[in-house]
Amino acid sequence: MNLNLFKNDEYFEAMLRAQQEMTALFLEQDAPEEEIPEAVIQEMQAFLSEAFDSSLVSMLPVQKNVHSGVYVIPLSREFLEESVMAEMTPFMNLLDYGLQFMNFSGYFNPGSFQNLIMDQENQIASFNASVSLGNVEIDGRKTDAILNNIGFIVTGHERAIFVNLIYLSVDNIAVYESLQDFLESLRFTG
Repeated sequence: MNLNLFKNDEYFEAMLRAQQEMTALFLEQDAPEEEIPEAVIQEMQAFLSEAFDSSLVSMLPVQKNVHSGVYVIPLSREFLEESVMAEMTPFMNLLDYGLQFMNFSGYFNPGSFQNLIMDQENQIASFNASVSLGNVEIDGRKTDAILNNIGFIVTGHERAIFVNLIYLSVDNIAVYESLQDFLESLRFTG
C-alpha cells in the first residue's frame, strides 16, 4: 500500500480539476473547459509526490518519551464562561464548556471522542483514548505495548475538573490494577 496519493494519476487529475472548480467558484467564474496540459500535470505531480515522500521520511520513525502519570486541571466557571466560544454558545453548560476547552487546548486527541461517554444529568464525561502500539522500543527492547490514555471531566457549581491518566504498559492486567489504585485514591472536595 502506498500512502502517497500524489503518485495515483486518477486521484491527482481529479484533485487538480476539483481545485480548478473551487477556484472558479471563489472567483465567481465558470471553470475552464480546456484540459490541463499533460506536461504541467506531470511536473506538478512529480514535485508534490517528492515533497510528500520527503516530509514522510522526515517524520518517521516517530519517537516519543511517555511520562506516565495523573494530570489534573481545575477549570473555574468564570474562566470557562469568559471564552469567545462561550459567548457564541450561551446554551451550553459547564460540562460542555469544559469539554470544549480541553478539545481546543489540545488535551484531547481525536481518539478521545470515539470513546466519550457523557452523563449530563450527573455532569460527568469520561473517555478512553488508549491505543495499542506494535513493535515499539521500550528500555532498549522491541515489544508491543499499550499507551493508556483515560480520563474524565466532572463539574460542580463553580468549576470543572479534568483528570487524565496516561500510563504505558505491556501487560493488560497491570493497567487494570493501576487504574483501580488511581480511582481509589481520588478525593474531590467542594
